[in-house]
Amino acid sequence: PGQPTMLVAAPLRAVSHNGRLARSDTGTVQLGGSQGLPMPRGGDVVLVLAYLPILALYLVLFSEIGFGASVFKGLTLLHAWSIIGAAVGAAIIALLYLVDFDFGNLIVNALFYLIGLLAFVIGTILTFRTMPFAPLLCFFFLMTLYYIGIYFYFFNKNKDGTHLSIKVFLTSTSKAMAIGGLIGLIVALVWASLNNFWWGGASKTEFRSRLRVCTDMSVDEVAATTHCLRYGQFGTRCPEGCEEVAADSACLSTDSSCLAAWILWSSPFMISLFSILFGTGLYFISTSATQRKLTPGKKTAVLSHEASIFCQCMVAMVVIAWAGTSLTSSNMQLSRVVMAFAALGIMLGAMMLAFALGWRDLKTTIAEQETLRKIGQSQWWMVTIKALSILCLGPIFVVYIGCAYVKRIFIRWRQKPGEPDRLLTAFKIIQLWEESDRSAILARVVFMGTVYFIMQVIAAQFMTLFCAWLNIQLLPLNIFLICLIIIGVGLLLFAIPVIPGVPIYFLCGVTITAAEEAASDADKLGGFGIAIVLGSATAFLTKMLACVLQQKVFGEQLGSGVSIRAAVTVNSEMMKAIRLMLAAPGFS
Repeated sequence: PGQPTMLVAAPLRAVSHNGRLARSDTGTVQLGGSQGLPMPRGGDVVLVLAYLPILALYLVLFSEIGFGASVFKGLTLLHAWSIIGAAVGAAIIALLYLVDFDFGNLIVNALFYLIGLLAFVIGTILTFRTMPFAPLLCFFFLMTLYYIGIYFYFFNKNKDGTHLSIKVFLTSTSKAMAIGGLIGLIVALVWASLNNFWWGGASKTEFRSRLRVCTDMSVDEVAATTHCLRYGQFGTRCPEGCEEVAADSACLSTDSSCLAAWILWSSPFMISLFSILFGTGLYFISTSATQRKLTPGKKTAVLSHEASIFCQCMVAMVVIAWAGTSLTSSNMQLSRVVMAFAALGIMLGAMMLAFALGWRDLKTTIAEQETLRKIGQSQWWMVTIKALSILCLGPIFVVYIGCAYVKRIFIRWRQKPGEPDRLLTAFKIIQLWEESDRSAILARVVFMGTVYFIMQVIAAQFMTLFCAWLNIQLLPLNIFLICLIIIGVGLLLFAIPVIPGVPIYFLCGVTITAAEEAASDADKLGGFGIAIVLGSATAFLTKMLACVLQQKVFGEQLGSGVSIRAAVTVNSEMMKAIRLMLAAPGFS
Protein backbone atom coordinates (compact mmCIF):
# COMPACT_ATOMS: atom_id res chain seq x y z
CA PRO A 1 0.00 0.00 0.00
CA GLY A 2 1.24 3.44 -0.92
CA GLN A 3 3.79 1.96 -3.34
CA PRO A 4 2.48 1.97 -6.93
CA THR A 5 5.31 -0.29 -8.09
CA MET A 6 4.00 -3.01 -5.77
CA LEU A 7 1.35 -3.72 -8.41
CA VAL A 8 4.03 -5.91 -9.96
CA ALA A 9 4.48 -9.17 -8.07
CA ALA A 10 5.83 -12.71 -8.48
CA PRO A 11 9.54 -12.16 -9.22
CA LEU A 12 11.05 -13.50 -12.42
CA ARG A 13 14.49 -14.99 -12.03
CA ALA A 14 15.75 -15.22 -15.61
CA VAL A 15 14.77 -12.47 -18.00
CA SER A 16 16.36 -11.63 -21.34
CA HIS A 17 16.36 -8.08 -22.71
CA ASN A 18 17.92 -8.71 -26.12
CA GLY A 19 14.76 -9.48 -28.07
CA ARG A 20 15.19 -13.27 -27.76
CA LEU A 21 13.25 -15.97 -25.95
CA ALA A 22 13.87 -16.41 -22.26
CA ARG A 23 12.52 -18.79 -19.62
CA SER A 24 11.59 -18.15 -16.03
CA ASP A 25 12.11 -20.63 -13.20
CA THR A 26 8.58 -21.90 -13.82
CA GLY A 27 9.38 -22.64 -17.46
CA THR A 28 7.19 -19.87 -18.84
CA VAL A 29 8.43 -18.56 -22.17
CA GLN A 30 8.94 -14.79 -22.21
CA LEU A 31 8.69 -13.07 -25.59
CA GLY A 32 9.86 -9.96 -27.41
CA GLY A 33 12.30 -7.22 -26.60
CA SER A 34 10.91 -6.62 -23.11
CA GLN A 35 10.04 -9.82 -21.23
CA GLY A 36 8.47 -9.50 -17.83
CA LEU A 37 5.51 -10.21 -15.62
CA PRO A 38 1.83 -10.32 -16.59
CA MET A 39 -0.57 -7.54 -15.66
CA PRO A 40 -1.56 -7.94 -11.98
CA ARG A 41 -5.16 -8.17 -10.90
CA GLY A 42 -6.80 -4.77 -11.03
CA GLY A 43 -4.14 -3.31 -13.31
CA ASP A 44 -6.57 -2.85 -16.20
CA VAL A 45 -8.94 -0.93 -13.92
CA VAL A 46 -6.07 1.30 -12.76
CA LEU A 47 -5.21 2.18 -16.36
CA VAL A 48 -8.86 2.98 -17.16
CA LEU A 49 -9.03 5.23 -14.09
CA ALA A 50 -5.78 6.88 -15.18
CA TYR A 51 -7.46 7.81 -18.46
CA LEU A 52 -10.47 9.53 -16.88
CA PRO A 53 -8.57 12.62 -15.55
CA ILE A 54 -7.08 13.11 -19.02
CA LEU A 55 -10.54 12.88 -20.56
CA ALA A 56 -11.95 15.34 -18.01
CA LEU A 57 -9.08 17.80 -18.60
CA TYR A 58 -9.62 17.60 -22.35
CA LEU A 59 -13.37 18.25 -22.07
CA VAL A 60 -12.76 21.22 -19.77
CA LEU A 61 -10.15 22.82 -22.01
CA PHE A 62 -11.30 22.06 -25.53
CA SER A 63 -15.09 21.65 -25.51
CA GLU A 64 -18.13 23.61 -24.46
CA ILE A 65 -18.76 21.05 -21.76
CA GLY A 66 -16.10 23.14 -20.06
CA PHE A 67 -14.51 26.43 -21.18
CA GLY A 68 -13.52 25.59 -24.76
CA ALA A 69 -14.70 28.86 -26.30
CA SER A 70 -12.75 30.97 -23.80
CA VAL A 71 -9.63 28.83 -24.31
CA PHE A 72 -9.92 29.07 -28.10
CA LYS A 73 -10.26 32.86 -28.03
CA GLY A 74 -7.30 33.08 -25.67
CA LEU A 75 -5.19 31.04 -28.10
CA THR A 76 -6.25 33.40 -30.88
CA LEU A 77 -4.98 36.37 -28.88
CA LEU A 78 -1.60 34.67 -28.32
CA HIS A 79 -1.11 33.62 -31.94
CA ALA A 80 1.94 35.87 -32.43
CA TRP A 81 3.85 33.91 -29.78
CA SER A 82 3.70 30.72 -31.87
CA ILE A 83 6.66 31.93 -33.95
CA ILE A 84 8.71 32.52 -30.80
CA GLY A 85 7.90 29.05 -29.47
CA ALA A 86 8.87 27.40 -32.75
CA ALA A 87 12.10 29.46 -32.92
CA VAL A 88 13.10 28.47 -29.38
CA GLY A 89 12.37 24.79 -30.12
CA ALA A 90 14.40 24.92 -33.34
CA ALA A 91 17.29 26.63 -31.53
CA ILE A 92 17.29 23.94 -28.82
CA ILE A 93 17.36 21.16 -31.42
CA ALA A 94 20.18 22.88 -33.32
CA LEU A 95 22.17 23.24 -30.10
CA LEU A 96 21.58 19.59 -29.18
CA TYR A 97 22.65 18.55 -32.66
CA LEU A 98 25.93 20.47 -32.34
CA VAL A 99 26.79 18.63 -29.10
CA ASP A 100 25.60 15.20 -30.35
CA PHE A 101 22.54 15.43 -28.08
CA ASP A 102 24.72 15.01 -25.02
CA PHE A 103 26.04 17.77 -22.75
CA GLY A 104 27.82 15.23 -20.58
CA ASN A 105 25.36 15.65 -17.72
CA LEU A 106 22.09 13.72 -17.40
CA ILE A 107 20.24 16.54 -15.65
CA VAL A 108 21.35 19.15 -18.22
CA ASN A 109 20.33 16.81 -21.04
CA ALA A 110 16.90 16.24 -19.53
CA LEU A 111 16.46 19.99 -18.96
CA PHE A 112 17.23 20.86 -22.60
CA TYR A 113 15.02 18.03 -23.88
CA LEU A 114 12.16 19.28 -21.72
CA ILE A 115 12.60 22.91 -22.79
CA GLY A 116 12.70 21.92 -26.47
CA LEU A 117 9.59 19.75 -26.14
CA LEU A 118 7.68 22.46 -24.28
CA ALA A 119 8.71 25.10 -26.81
CA PHE A 120 7.47 23.02 -29.73
CA VAL A 121 4.25 22.03 -27.94
CA ILE A 122 3.49 25.64 -26.96
CA GLY A 123 4.40 26.91 -30.42
CA THR A 124 2.15 24.30 -32.05
CA ILE A 125 -0.78 25.01 -29.72
CA LEU A 126 -0.55 28.75 -30.39
CA THR A 127 -0.93 28.19 -34.15
CA PHE A 128 -4.64 27.78 -33.41
CA ARG A 129 -5.61 30.75 -35.56
CA THR A 130 -4.31 29.12 -38.74
CA MET A 131 -4.64 25.48 -37.62
CA PRO A 132 -7.54 25.15 -35.14
CA PHE A 133 -6.89 21.42 -34.79
CA ALA A 134 -3.27 21.89 -33.61
CA PRO A 135 -4.07 21.96 -29.85
CA LEU A 136 -5.96 18.68 -30.17
CA LEU A 137 -3.03 17.03 -31.96
CA CYS A 138 -0.68 18.13 -29.18
CA PHE A 139 -3.06 16.85 -26.54
CA PHE A 140 -3.28 13.38 -28.13
CA PHE A 141 0.51 13.27 -28.47
CA LEU A 142 0.99 14.22 -24.83
CA MET A 143 -1.63 11.66 -23.80
CA THR A 144 0.51 8.95 -25.41
CA LEU A 145 3.59 10.23 -23.57
CA TYR A 146 1.51 10.21 -20.38
CA TYR A 147 0.90 6.46 -20.66
CA ILE A 148 4.54 5.80 -21.56
CA GLY A 149 5.51 7.73 -18.43
CA ILE A 150 3.11 5.59 -16.36
CA TYR A 151 4.85 2.47 -17.61
CA PHE A 152 8.39 3.63 -16.93
CA TYR A 153 7.59 5.16 -13.55
CA PHE A 154 5.27 2.52 -12.08
CA PHE A 155 5.72 -0.71 -14.03
CA ASN A 156 9.19 -0.76 -15.57
CA LYS A 157 11.16 -1.88 -12.56
CA ASN A 158 10.30 -3.32 -9.19
CA LYS A 159 12.47 -3.45 -6.11
CA ASP A 160 13.47 -7.05 -6.86
CA GLY A 161 14.49 -6.20 -10.42
CA THR A 162 11.39 -7.55 -12.15
CA HIS A 163 9.17 -5.52 -14.44
CA LEU A 164 5.91 -5.72 -16.34
CA SER A 165 6.02 -6.89 -19.95
CA ILE A 166 5.74 -4.00 -22.41
CA LYS A 167 3.42 -6.00 -24.63
CA VAL A 168 1.11 -6.79 -21.72
CA PHE A 169 1.09 -3.13 -20.71
CA LEU A 170 0.27 -2.00 -24.26
CA THR A 171 -2.55 -4.54 -24.48
CA SER A 172 -4.04 -3.27 -21.22
CA THR A 173 -3.50 0.35 -22.31
CA SER A 174 -5.35 -0.33 -25.56
CA LYS A 175 -8.34 -1.62 -23.60
CA ALA A 176 -8.19 1.38 -21.27
CA MET A 177 -8.15 3.83 -24.20
CA ALA A 178 -11.02 2.05 -25.95
CA ILE A 179 -13.13 1.98 -22.77
CA GLY A 180 -12.26 5.61 -22.03
CA GLY A 181 -13.21 6.53 -25.59
CA LEU A 182 -16.59 4.83 -25.16
CA ILE A 183 -17.15 6.76 -21.93
CA GLY A 184 -16.23 10.00 -23.70
CA LEU A 185 -18.57 9.17 -26.59
CA ILE A 186 -21.46 8.57 -24.20
CA VAL A 187 -20.75 11.89 -22.46
CA ALA A 188 -20.62 13.70 -25.83
CA LEU A 189 -23.90 12.17 -27.01
CA VAL A 190 -25.67 13.03 -23.74
CA TRP A 191 -24.31 16.60 -23.89
CA ALA A 192 -25.41 17.06 -27.49
CA SER A 193 -28.85 15.58 -26.80
CA LEU A 194 -29.58 17.65 -23.69
CA ASN A 195 -28.56 20.91 -25.40
CA ASN A 196 -29.79 19.98 -28.90
CA PHE A 197 -26.26 20.57 -30.17
CA TRP A 198 -26.37 18.60 -33.41
CA TRP A 199 -24.30 20.13 -36.18
CA GLY A 200 -26.68 22.08 -38.38
CA GLY A 201 -27.86 25.59 -39.14
CA ALA A 202 -28.68 26.60 -35.56
CA SER A 203 -25.61 24.92 -34.04
CA LYS A 204 -23.30 26.45 -36.64
CA THR A 205 -24.55 29.92 -35.76
CA GLU A 206 -24.40 29.22 -32.03
CA PHE A 207 -20.84 27.96 -31.94
CA ARG A 208 -19.61 30.66 -34.31
CA SER A 209 -21.15 33.26 -32.01
CA ARG A 210 -19.39 31.78 -29.01
CA LEU A 211 -16.04 32.41 -30.65
CA ARG A 212 -16.70 36.09 -31.47
CA VAL A 213 -15.52 39.03 -29.36
CA CYS A 214 -17.22 42.42 -29.17
CA THR A 215 -15.68 45.83 -28.50
CA ASP A 216 -15.37 47.08 -24.93
CA MET A 217 -17.43 50.24 -24.42
CA SER A 218 -18.16 52.28 -21.28
CA VAL A 219 -21.67 52.99 -20.13
CA ASP A 220 -23.00 56.39 -21.18
CA GLU A 221 -25.07 57.25 -18.10
CA VAL A 222 -26.19 60.62 -19.52
CA ALA A 223 -27.61 59.13 -22.70
CA ALA A 224 -28.69 56.01 -20.80
CA THR A 225 -27.47 53.78 -23.63
CA THR A 226 -26.54 50.14 -23.26
CA HIS A 227 -22.89 49.33 -23.68
CA CYS A 228 -21.23 46.55 -25.63
CA LEU A 229 -19.71 43.77 -23.58
CA ARG A 230 -16.77 41.61 -24.43
CA TYR A 231 -17.61 37.93 -24.58
CA GLY A 232 -18.41 36.92 -21.05
CA GLN A 233 -21.35 34.54 -21.23
CA PHE A 234 -21.82 31.36 -23.18
CA GLY A 235 -23.47 32.11 -26.51
CA THR A 236 -23.43 35.89 -26.17
CA ARG A 237 -23.43 37.64 -29.53
CA CYS A 238 -22.41 41.16 -30.38
CA PRO A 239 -25.50 43.39 -29.86
CA GLU A 240 -26.65 45.52 -32.72
CA GLY A 241 -24.38 48.53 -33.16
CA CYS A 242 -21.44 46.91 -31.40
CA GLU A 243 -18.35 46.29 -33.46
CA GLU A 244 -16.61 42.95 -33.53
CA VAL A 245 -12.90 42.71 -32.72
CA ALA A 246 -11.64 40.68 -35.67
CA ALA A 247 -8.17 40.16 -34.18
CA ASP A 248 -9.63 38.58 -31.03
CA SER A 249 -12.40 36.52 -32.63
CA ALA A 250 -11.71 32.93 -33.60
CA CYS A 251 -14.66 33.10 -36.02
CA LEU A 252 -15.67 36.12 -38.07
CA SER A 253 -19.23 37.03 -38.89
CA THR A 254 -18.28 37.44 -42.55
CA ASP A 255 -17.22 33.80 -42.86
CA SER A 256 -19.83 31.44 -44.26
CA SER A 257 -18.28 28.65 -42.20
CA CYS A 258 -15.66 28.34 -39.50
CA LEU A 259 -13.34 25.43 -38.85
CA ALA A 260 -12.71 26.59 -35.28
CA ALA A 261 -16.45 26.46 -34.55
CA TRP A 262 -16.64 22.92 -35.93
CA ILE A 263 -13.62 21.90 -33.83
CA LEU A 264 -15.27 23.40 -30.75
CA TRP A 265 -18.46 21.42 -31.38
CA SER A 266 -16.84 18.15 -32.44
CA SER A 267 -13.97 18.01 -29.92
CA PRO A 268 -15.78 15.63 -27.48
CA PHE A 269 -16.52 13.27 -30.36
CA MET A 270 -13.00 13.57 -31.77
CA ILE A 271 -11.21 12.47 -28.60
CA SER A 272 -13.68 9.59 -28.19
CA LEU A 273 -13.34 8.26 -31.73
CA PHE A 274 -9.57 8.78 -31.82
CA SER A 275 -9.18 6.94 -28.51
CA ILE A 276 -11.31 4.02 -29.70
CA LEU A 277 -9.51 3.71 -33.05
CA PHE A 278 -6.03 4.21 -31.61
CA GLY A 279 -6.80 1.78 -28.78
CA THR A 280 -7.90 -0.82 -31.33
CA GLY A 281 -4.75 -0.27 -33.37
CA LEU A 282 -2.61 -0.47 -30.24
CA TYR A 283 -4.24 -3.81 -29.37
CA PHE A 284 -3.34 -5.26 -32.77
CA ILE A 285 0.21 -3.91 -32.50
CA SER A 286 0.78 -5.42 -29.06
CA THR A 287 -0.78 -8.80 -29.91
CA SER A 288 1.08 -9.05 -33.23
CA ALA A 289 4.35 -8.33 -31.39
CA THR A 290 3.64 -11.42 -29.28
CA GLN A 291 2.21 -13.73 -31.94
CA ARG A 292 5.01 -13.15 -34.44
CA LYS A 293 7.40 -15.13 -32.21
CA LEU A 294 4.96 -18.04 -31.81
CA THR A 295 3.60 -18.32 -35.37
CA PRO A 296 5.73 -20.38 -37.77
CA GLY A 297 6.94 -18.33 -40.73
CA LYS A 298 5.98 -15.03 -39.07
CA LYS A 299 9.15 -14.30 -37.10
CA THR A 300 10.23 -11.76 -39.69
CA ALA A 301 6.76 -10.21 -40.06
CA VAL A 302 6.38 -6.71 -38.66
CA LEU A 303 2.62 -7.02 -38.12
CA SER A 304 0.22 -9.93 -37.80
CA HIS A 305 -2.36 -10.67 -40.48
CA GLU A 306 -5.14 -9.11 -38.38
CA ALA A 307 -3.07 -5.98 -37.72
CA SER A 308 -2.33 -5.63 -41.44
CA ILE A 309 -6.05 -5.87 -42.27
CA PHE A 310 -6.84 -3.23 -39.64
CA CYS A 311 -4.17 -0.89 -41.06
CA GLN A 312 -5.54 -1.36 -44.56
CA CYS A 313 -9.07 -0.58 -43.35
CA MET A 314 -7.81 2.58 -41.63
CA VAL A 315 -6.03 3.68 -44.81
CA ALA A 316 -9.23 3.13 -46.80
CA MET A 317 -11.23 5.13 -44.23
CA VAL A 318 -8.74 8.00 -44.38
CA VAL A 319 -8.84 8.09 -48.19
CA ILE A 320 -12.65 8.09 -48.25
CA ALA A 321 -12.89 10.71 -45.49
CA TRP A 322 -10.30 12.89 -47.22
CA ALA A 323 -12.10 12.69 -50.56
CA GLY A 324 -15.46 13.38 -48.95
CA THR A 325 -14.30 16.36 -46.92
CA SER A 326 -12.35 17.76 -49.87
CA LEU A 327 -15.51 17.80 -51.98
CA THR A 328 -18.26 18.60 -49.49
CA SER A 329 -16.46 20.77 -46.91
CA SER A 330 -13.70 22.49 -48.85
CA ASN A 331 -14.66 25.87 -47.41
CA MET A 332 -13.95 24.64 -43.87
CA GLN A 333 -10.87 22.66 -44.98
CA LEU A 334 -11.89 19.58 -43.03
CA SER A 335 -9.60 17.55 -45.29
CA ARG A 336 -6.67 19.16 -43.41
CA VAL A 337 -8.08 17.78 -40.17
CA VAL A 338 -8.40 14.30 -41.67
CA MET A 339 -4.83 14.26 -42.96
CA ALA A 340 -3.42 15.78 -39.76
CA PHE A 341 -5.01 13.13 -37.54
CA ALA A 342 -4.05 10.39 -40.00
CA ALA A 343 -0.41 11.54 -39.83
CA LEU A 344 -0.59 11.66 -36.03
CA GLY A 345 -2.02 8.13 -35.91
CA ILE A 346 0.74 6.82 -38.19
CA MET A 347 3.45 8.51 -36.11
CA LEU A 348 2.08 7.26 -32.79
CA GLY A 349 1.49 3.78 -34.22
CA ALA A 350 5.09 3.58 -35.43
CA MET A 351 6.30 4.78 -32.04
CA MET A 352 4.22 2.15 -30.24
CA LEU A 353 5.43 -0.55 -32.64
CA ALA A 354 9.05 0.30 -31.85
CA PHE A 355 8.10 0.39 -28.17
CA ALA A 356 6.53 -3.09 -28.37
CA LEU A 357 9.16 -4.85 -30.48
CA GLY A 358 12.21 -3.05 -29.21
CA TRP A 359 14.20 -0.76 -31.47
CA ARG A 360 16.92 -3.29 -32.25
CA ASP A 361 14.42 -6.05 -32.96
CA LEU A 362 12.38 -3.71 -35.18
CA LYS A 363 15.45 -2.65 -37.20
CA THR A 364 16.50 -6.28 -37.63
CA THR A 365 12.99 -7.29 -38.71
CA ILE A 366 12.74 -4.46 -41.23
CA ALA A 367 16.18 -5.30 -42.63
CA GLU A 368 15.05 -8.91 -43.13
CA GLN A 369 12.02 -7.94 -45.22
CA GLU A 370 12.28 -9.52 -48.67
CA THR A 371 10.26 -6.68 -50.23
CA LEU A 372 12.67 -4.05 -48.93
CA ARG A 373 15.62 -6.10 -50.12
CA LYS A 374 14.17 -6.22 -53.63
CA ILE A 375 13.49 -2.48 -53.54
CA GLY A 376 17.10 -1.83 -52.52
CA GLN A 377 18.32 -3.89 -55.48
CA SER A 378 15.99 -2.15 -57.96
CA GLN A 379 17.45 0.90 -59.67
CA TRP A 380 13.99 2.19 -60.61
CA TRP A 381 12.77 2.10 -57.01
CA MET A 382 15.92 3.70 -55.62
CA VAL A 383 15.72 6.55 -58.14
CA THR A 384 12.03 7.01 -57.30
CA ILE A 385 12.66 7.05 -53.53
CA LYS A 386 15.49 9.56 -53.86
CA ALA A 387 13.35 11.76 -56.12
CA LEU A 388 10.44 11.59 -53.69
CA SER A 389 12.76 12.51 -50.82
CA ILE A 390 13.99 15.59 -52.70
CA LEU A 391 10.46 16.55 -53.69
CA CYS A 392 9.05 16.31 -50.16
CA LEU A 393 12.06 17.05 -47.95
CA GLY A 394 14.24 19.30 -50.11
CA PRO A 395 14.05 22.43 -47.89
CA ILE A 396 14.66 20.35 -44.77
CA PHE A 397 17.72 18.74 -46.38
CA VAL A 398 19.15 22.19 -47.16
CA VAL A 399 18.78 23.31 -43.52
CA TYR A 400 20.12 19.97 -42.25
CA ILE A 401 23.23 20.12 -44.43
CA GLY A 402 23.83 23.74 -43.42
CA CYS A 403 23.71 22.72 -39.75
CA ALA A 404 26.10 19.86 -40.53
CA TYR A 405 28.71 22.29 -41.87
CA VAL A 406 28.43 24.32 -38.68
CA LYS A 407 28.70 21.15 -36.60
CA ARG A 408 31.84 20.07 -38.47
CA ILE A 409 33.48 23.41 -37.65
CA PHE A 410 32.43 22.97 -34.01
CA ILE A 411 33.82 19.39 -33.91
CA ARG A 412 37.15 20.42 -35.43
CA TRP A 413 37.42 23.23 -32.88
CA ARG A 414 37.02 20.70 -30.05
CA GLN A 415 39.04 17.98 -31.80
CA LYS A 416 42.19 16.77 -30.14
CA PRO A 417 45.46 16.61 -32.13
CA GLY A 418 45.74 13.36 -34.08
CA GLU A 419 42.08 12.47 -33.64
CA PRO A 420 40.51 11.34 -36.98
CA ASP A 421 37.68 13.34 -38.56
CA ARG A 422 34.14 12.08 -38.19
CA LEU A 423 32.00 11.62 -41.28
CA LEU A 424 28.62 13.08 -40.38
CA THR A 425 25.40 11.62 -41.76
CA ALA A 426 24.72 14.75 -43.79
CA PHE A 427 27.99 14.33 -45.68
CA LYS A 428 27.19 10.65 -46.25
CA ILE A 429 24.00 11.87 -47.94
CA ILE A 430 26.07 14.23 -50.09
CA GLN A 431 28.38 11.35 -51.06
CA LEU A 432 25.36 9.21 -51.92
CA TRP A 433 24.03 12.04 -54.09
CA GLU A 434 27.37 12.40 -55.90
CA GLU A 435 27.49 8.65 -56.60
CA SER A 436 23.90 8.54 -57.89
CA ASP A 437 22.52 9.12 -61.37
CA ARG A 438 21.60 12.75 -60.75
CA SER A 439 20.06 13.37 -64.17
CA ALA A 440 17.68 10.42 -63.72
CA ILE A 441 16.75 11.57 -60.22
CA LEU A 442 16.07 15.16 -61.28
CA ALA A 443 14.03 13.95 -64.26
CA ARG A 444 11.95 11.82 -61.88
CA VAL A 445 11.50 14.82 -59.59
CA VAL A 446 10.11 16.87 -62.49
CA PHE A 447 7.83 14.02 -63.55
CA MET A 448 6.47 13.36 -60.04
CA GLY A 449 5.98 17.07 -59.40
CA THR A 450 4.04 17.40 -62.63
CA VAL A 451 1.86 14.40 -61.78
CA TYR A 452 1.17 15.83 -58.33
CA PHE A 453 0.24 19.19 -59.83
CA ILE A 454 -2.14 17.55 -62.30
CA MET A 455 -3.78 15.28 -59.72
CA GLN A 456 -3.92 17.58 -56.72
CA VAL A 457 -4.37 21.00 -58.33
CA ILE A 458 -5.89 20.65 -61.78
CA ALA A 459 -7.96 17.48 -61.31
CA ALA A 460 -9.04 18.20 -57.72
CA GLN A 461 -9.93 21.83 -58.33
CA PHE A 462 -11.64 20.96 -61.60
CA MET A 463 -13.76 18.34 -59.87
CA THR A 464 -14.72 20.71 -57.05
CA LEU A 465 -15.72 23.55 -59.37
CA PHE A 466 -17.39 21.29 -61.90
CA CYS A 467 -19.44 19.45 -59.26
CA ALA A 468 -20.53 22.74 -57.69
CA TRP A 469 -21.56 24.14 -61.11
CA LEU A 470 -23.38 20.93 -62.07
CA ASN A 471 -25.22 20.87 -58.75
CA ILE A 472 -26.58 24.37 -59.41
CA GLN A 473 -27.57 23.56 -62.99
CA LEU A 474 -29.38 20.33 -62.11
CA LEU A 475 -31.25 21.62 -59.08
CA PRO A 476 -34.43 22.78 -60.94
CA LEU A 477 -34.78 19.53 -62.95
CA ASN A 478 -36.79 16.40 -62.18
CA ILE A 479 -34.92 14.10 -59.85
CA PHE A 480 -35.04 11.09 -62.23
CA LEU A 481 -33.70 13.22 -65.07
CA ILE A 482 -30.93 14.30 -62.70
CA CYS A 483 -30.04 10.65 -62.12
CA LEU A 484 -29.76 10.00 -65.87
CA ILE A 485 -27.57 13.07 -66.40
CA ILE A 486 -25.31 12.09 -63.49
CA ILE A 487 -24.89 8.60 -64.94
CA GLY A 488 -23.81 10.07 -68.28
CA VAL A 489 -21.47 12.59 -66.65
CA GLY A 490 -20.08 9.93 -64.35
CA LEU A 491 -19.25 7.62 -67.26
CA LEU A 492 -17.34 10.43 -68.96
CA LEU A 493 -15.44 11.25 -65.75
CA PHE A 494 -14.61 7.60 -65.11
CA ALA A 495 -13.09 7.47 -68.60
CA ILE A 496 -10.54 10.14 -67.62
CA PRO A 497 -7.63 8.38 -65.82
CA VAL A 498 -6.64 11.33 -63.61
CA ILE A 499 -10.17 11.80 -62.18
CA PRO A 500 -10.69 9.77 -58.97
CA GLY A 501 -13.91 7.87 -58.49
CA VAL A 502 -14.83 8.93 -54.96
CA PRO A 503 -15.89 12.52 -55.88
CA ILE A 504 -18.29 11.05 -58.45
CA TYR A 505 -20.02 9.06 -55.71
CA PHE A 506 -20.27 12.15 -53.53
CA LEU A 507 -21.69 14.05 -56.49
CA CYS A 508 -24.54 11.56 -56.62
CA GLY A 509 -25.33 12.00 -52.94
CA VAL A 510 -24.97 15.79 -52.81
CA THR A 511 -26.91 16.53 -56.01
CA ILE A 512 -29.78 14.09 -55.58
CA THR A 513 -30.41 14.88 -51.90
CA ALA A 514 -30.25 18.63 -52.63
CA ALA A 515 -32.79 18.20 -55.45
CA GLU A 516 -35.09 16.25 -53.13
CA GLU A 517 -34.94 18.95 -50.46
CA ALA A 518 -35.57 21.72 -53.02
CA ALA A 519 -38.46 19.90 -54.73
CA SER A 520 -42.06 20.89 -54.10
CA ASP A 521 -44.29 18.71 -51.94
CA ALA A 522 -45.92 17.20 -55.02
CA ASP A 523 -42.59 16.22 -56.58
CA LYS A 524 -40.91 14.83 -53.44
CA LEU A 525 -40.06 11.13 -53.44
CA GLY A 526 -40.56 10.58 -49.76
CA GLY A 527 -37.86 12.41 -47.87
CA PHE A 528 -34.14 12.61 -47.29
CA GLY A 529 -33.71 8.87 -46.64
CA ILE A 530 -35.25 7.89 -49.96
CA ALA A 531 -32.98 10.40 -51.72
CA ILE A 532 -29.93 8.79 -50.08
CA VAL A 533 -31.04 5.34 -51.29
CA LEU A 534 -31.61 6.68 -54.81
CA GLY A 535 -28.23 8.43 -54.78
CA SER A 536 -26.47 5.24 -53.64
CA ALA A 537 -28.22 3.21 -56.34
CA THR A 538 -27.26 5.78 -58.96
CA ALA A 539 -23.62 5.72 -57.85
CA PHE A 540 -23.56 1.90 -57.92
CA LEU A 541 -25.13 1.75 -61.38
CA THR A 542 -22.68 4.38 -62.66
CA LYS A 543 -19.74 2.36 -61.37
CA MET A 544 -21.01 -0.89 -62.90
CA LEU A 545 -21.59 0.75 -66.28
CA ALA A 546 -18.12 2.34 -66.04
CA CYS A 547 -16.62 -1.13 -65.46
CA VAL A 548 -18.34 -2.36 -68.63
CA LEU A 549 -17.09 0.71 -70.52
CA GLN A 550 -13.53 0.36 -69.27
CA GLN A 551 -13.23 -3.41 -69.69
CA LYS A 552 -15.27 -4.14 -72.83
CA VAL A 553 -14.80 -0.93 -74.81
CA PHE A 554 -11.30 0.09 -73.75
CA GLY A 555 -9.66 -3.03 -72.39
CA GLU A 556 -10.95 -5.65 -74.79
CA GLN A 557 -10.48 -3.51 -77.90
CA LEU A 558 -6.98 -2.40 -76.95
CA GLY A 559 -5.91 -5.65 -75.27
CA SER A 560 -4.57 -7.23 -78.45
CA GLY A 561 -1.89 -4.56 -78.85
CA VAL A 562 1.59 -5.71 -77.90
CA SER A 563 2.53 -2.31 -76.43
CA ILE A 564 -0.62 -2.29 -74.28
CA ARG A 565 0.03 -5.82 -73.02
CA ALA A 566 3.62 -4.86 -72.18
CA ALA A 567 2.51 -1.70 -70.37
CA VAL A 568 0.17 -3.62 -68.05
CA THR A 569 2.78 -6.43 -67.59
CA VAL A 570 0.30 -9.14 -68.52
CA ASN A 571 2.80 -11.90 -67.70
CA SER A 572 3.74 -10.60 -64.26
CA GLU A 573 3.01 -12.65 -61.14
CA MET A 574 0.44 -10.13 -59.95
CA MET A 575 -1.54 -10.20 -63.20
CA LYS A 576 -1.41 -14.01 -63.29
CA ALA A 577 -2.70 -14.12 -59.71
CA ILE A 578 -5.53 -11.70 -60.59
CA ARG A 579 -6.47 -13.89 -63.55
CA LEU A 580 -6.61 -17.02 -61.37
CA MET A 581 -8.73 -15.23 -58.74
CA LEU A 582 -11.19 -13.88 -61.32
CA ALA A 583 -11.39 -17.23 -63.13
CA ALA A 584 -12.25 -19.13 -59.95
CA PRO A 585 -15.95 -20.08 -59.75
CA GLY A 586 -18.11 -18.09 -57.34
CA PHE A 587 -16.93 -15.18 -55.23
CA SER A 588 -13.19 -15.27 -54.56
